[in-house]
Amino acid sequence: MAVVFYHAKLSLLGYELFKGGFFGVDIFFVLSGFLITSIIFSDLAKNHFSIRDFFLRRAKRILPALILVLLISSFFAYIFLLPDNLAVYAKTLLSSLFFISNFYFFGEDTYISDSSDYKPLLHTWSLSVEWQFYIIFPFLCIIAFKHFKHKKLKFVIFLLVSSLLLAQFLSSWQPNFSFYLLPTRMWELLAGSAVAILLMDCKDNLNKIYYKVMPSVGLLLILFSILFVDDKVLHPSIITVLPILGTCIVIYFSRQRDIATSLLSLKPVIFIGAISYSIYLWHQPLFVFYRVKMGSINVQVSIVLILLCVALAIASFYLIEKPFRKRHLAAWKWAVMSISMLILTIFAGLAIF
Repeated sequence: MAVVFYHAKLSLLGYELFKGGFFGVDIFFVLSGFLITSIIFSDLAKNHFSIRDFFLRRAKRILPALILVLLISSFFAYIFLLPDNLAVYAKTLLSSLFFISNFYFFGEDTYISDSSDYKPLLHTWSLSVEWQFYIIFPFLCIIAFKHFKHKKLKFVIFLLVSSLLLAQFLSSWQPNFSFYLLPTRMWELLAGSAVAILLMDCKDNLNKIYYKVMPSVGLLLILFSILFVDDKVLHPSIITVLPILGTCIVIYFSRQRDIATSLLSLKPVIFIGAISYSIYLWHQPLFVFYRVKMGSINVQVSIVLILLCVALAIASFYLIEKPFRKRHLAAWKWAVMSISMLILTIFAGLAIF
């Protein structure tokens, strides 16, 4: 939701709220790295890890809702956009379909430029980074499990620090490279991986007081980043460590209840977390097409669009995401996804040429 509020550009008495909402993507990367690492190493330990099954699970998680949003976005793009703009949209559509949109946007204006407000599929860059990570990471896990079995954490930390240093160096020199591409984003996913390995391999000898205090510290780091750090800072860079560290702290110390973990365990919060992927998918096209058709967005319109985004996300979650997550997916569902991707590819080709 932080990313949605950031793009909504909400303000109160002239003060921009959620000015660091873009950190929501970084937090998502940490959570994703934690989840994927936990799954892969658990399967490797049981000796039944399958690359094929891993990618099928990831495809079932990511593709159905994404394809739906791309289909509906393409319909409105055809209606609202001028031919030249439609051709540009079509290029972003193709790059989104094949999870390379981060490379496409790498060659465009920066993420915080005014032109970003008119790119319906700009947000798919993060899905591309994530998918590219999925292609590499299982093999890194296999290498670590076989050759660094008792040094997995050191292996991951070495890669993490290398990626972070590269991000810090390139953020001022090549900001688009640092923002959009995997080498300078991998450290955020690996931060989640490090937490997963810590929880799996390290003994818990900490005093219980840490579990009462640290989740609140982690949550405060996240809130400070989202509320007070703006998009003028170099990012990703050392400053990005704030929300990343905060997220890692919350994950690691969430095994016991404190105020922060109790808040995060509330049913409405859990529900928002469950539909957060769909919310993320819907928000950018909604805001962009409203701007294209109606012009600027005020606070009242932003609130309406956010509510509409949540409503669409709920519908998408129950009608698309959950049915497609079943362990054994019917052949016709795979066929629907394949045909939809073919239709989108043909549409993009016609719009470009």
